[in-house]
Amino acid sequence: YDLYLLTNIDIPWVKDDLRDKPHEREESFQIFKEELEKNNISFKIVEGNFEKRFNICKKYIDELIKDKKRDAFLKNISCEKALKVALICANIFDNN
Repeated sequence: YDLYLLTNIDIPWVKDDLRDKPHEREESFQIFKEELEKNNISFKIVEGNFEKRFNICKKYIDELIKDKKRDAFLKNISCEKALKVALICANIFDNN
């Protein structure tokens, strides 16, 4: 996966079909975090109320999409085209 989001336990526990151990939240969080770290997997911890969590996740996803688009652009551009783009940008900034 390109992005791992680990949700912190800083909001009240809500029972559902997947979550059934409210007294093991800290332990479960630490196990997930340690496994990600042990396997050298980059991740982001998401905290805050539901609105803040949504906005944080959106920000991380938007950044990932932007990075992927940049990487795809750079992968598909030749050195000659890259030099032309750099010269155009330099010219634009020199004129300002």
